[in-house]
Amino acid sequence: MIMVLIYSVFLAISTFSQAYFADTLGYNHWLVWAANTTAFGFLSFLSLRIYAFPLSDGRVSRTERLETFRESRRA
Repeated sequence: MIMVLIYSVFLAISTFSQAYFADTLGYNHWLVWAANTTAFGFLSFLSLRIYAFPLSDGRVSRTERLETFRESRRA
């Protein structure tokens, strides 16, 4: 659910910024699109990594997760 919220918020903000910079201020649409894609793509990645898919809290290590994954593929 938090993933949908993150995407929805960034969708609204990027749409507003696209309209503001391209239509109101008169910047080139392609340049605004490229800047929006770069900025909000990076922010989406960070937000999803921190809130939707946080790192392990120490109870299960990466090695244990990888081993569990490998064993589930063998079965």
